[in-house]
Amino acid sequence: MKISVIITIVFFIALVMWIHPRVTTYADRRLALPRCTTSHNRTSTPSCENQSFTDTQDVRPHFSTPVDAVEELLRLTRTGVHAKDAIETVLSHLPLMPPHIASRSISTHSSLQDRLLMHAHACHQTHRREEALMYRMLTSSYVHGAFIPAALEHVLATLRTHQSMSADIRSASAQALFTSRILTYLPLVAFTILLLASPDIRSRLLHVSIVTVLAVGLALNRLGAMWISRHITHTVRRPTEETVILTEHLATSLRAGCSLTESLQRWEHITPAGTAVAQSISQGARIDTALKNLPHTSSGYRLSQTIVSGHNDGLPLVHTMHRLIDDAHNDMRSTTDILIRQLPSRLSAPLVLCILPSFLLIAVLPLALHSLGQLGPVLTTTS
Repeated sequence: MKISVIITIVFFIALVMWIHPRVTTYADRRLALPRCTTSHNRTSTPSCENQSFTDTQDVRPHFSTPVDAVEELLRLTRTGVHAKDAIETVLSHLPLMPPHIASRSISTHSSLQDRLLMHAHACHQTHRREEALMYRMLTSSYVHGAFIPAALEHVLATLRTHQSMSADIRSASAQALFTSRILTYLPLVAFTILLLASPDIRSRLLHVSIVTVLAVGLALNRLGAMWISRHITHTVRRPTEETVILTEHLATSLRAGCSLTESLQRWEHITPAGTAVAQSISQGARIDTALKNLPHTSSGYRLSQTIVSGHNDGLPLVHTMHRLIDDAHNDMRSTTDILIRQLPSRLSAPLVLCILPSFLLIAVLPLALHSLGQLGPVLTTTS
């Protein structure tokens, strides 16, 4: 008996040691890595009948992030390629474009800026914030029919910062999601093993008590899974502060050589507050009056006072805007770190209130009812 128990334990340990690295590697590929990238539309493998045709075509790069696309656009711009040709070359062959407008050509629209805004709106509706940010910032770097390399460099730096913070949040949420999925499926696996190992449980499966316990346990299990998924989705899709977006666009327009008034007018269609400021300036309002439409927060007040003081003093605002962006990005990194630290504590409520009771109801209570059912006849015969 002891020898069989020792052999069983050794076999179980060896099996766990063999499965562990493979399970974690599979989890990293299925959960962590897809959440650390912004690519949503994968290129399909060509069929056998089209294989010979695709082999004869030029191999085009398929970038997985907006940073790669802007880097390619910057390289084409510096080599003297026309703006429409450059943006069509970079974006029309990338999986970044929304599916319902990817087949259309950019040349069918009279304005490249309107085309980029259309892409930004479509990406925003599908919760692809980094791509929407890329398209909107490209409109700020597009001046007089050309992309300005200095403005594209600023767009690159901004996108890298957002991508880094987004990757941190997605990685932390992927780990939390993987842990929650294990805890969610564990009671179901335990009950399945109990069902296969016990003929008496199978015979009592349709009993009213067993059905009631399983129904309540499954309901709590699904409720906990939905609760956890909602927390993670809320964390991943955390919106960027409106004044930060406006500051980034203002710095891009200034780097592109636009005046302060023209840069503020380019806030239209960026955010609701930016649209209100741009429309006020277009109607002839003063800059300090138009900036009252900014959010009444500390960051909005800081941005408004910086613009007004620079305009009154006649000083260039490019370097000041860069300092404001650096401060805003540092605040965003601090907020990201706080969200990552708060994520386990936020997930403890659904784990304790839903997942743990579901484990007790699905895996433990049927076994207890089975044991009590077997104990009843024994007590009756002994008495």
